[in-house]
Amino acid sequence: MLQKQTNELAAQLKSNRQARASQPASKPEAHPPEYYDQLLRTAAAKPIDARNLGLAFGMYALDHQDRFPSSLDQVAKYLRDYPLSGTNQFDIVYRGSLNELKGIPRGAVAVIRDRQTFIAPSGKQARVYCMADGSSQIIESDDDFKAWEAEHIISTPARQ
Repeated sequence: MLQKQTNELAAQLKSNRQARASQPASKPEAHPPEYYDQLLRTAAAKPIDARNLGLAFGMYALDHQDRFPSSLDQVAKYLRDYPLSGTNQFDIVYRGSLNELKGIPRGAVAVIRDRQTFIAPSGKQARVYCMADGSSQIIESDDDFKAWEAEHIISTPARQ
């Protein structure tokens, strides 16, 4: 009886595999070439915009006793020579001073992050960050960036 059940289960599995193999694969949604051109331009602009913002933040800090700006509006004049694409939205994640980072490598502290994530070629979520040294990094994550941000975002006390 057990042999009969095993044979029936094997036959059912084979039938299920054949049924799945005969089903057409789902096609990704078709888009016109302009869609992909825009997608590529936006993705390519993310690290460039982050780098340009990082440069503007650095220049602002030099002019303001090593303090980073508390809003993006404060760096507008510094962006004249380093324009942004207008396709990305960034949040400031560090509003402190360079002096508060003594002993910490500036390349290890995130200052700005892109609000939107995207899917990297690896299939993981990715996000662009700008570091306190002005560099931009594309970070991939399996955990919604929680582990990476715990190591690279420093909380700053509220300004008086």
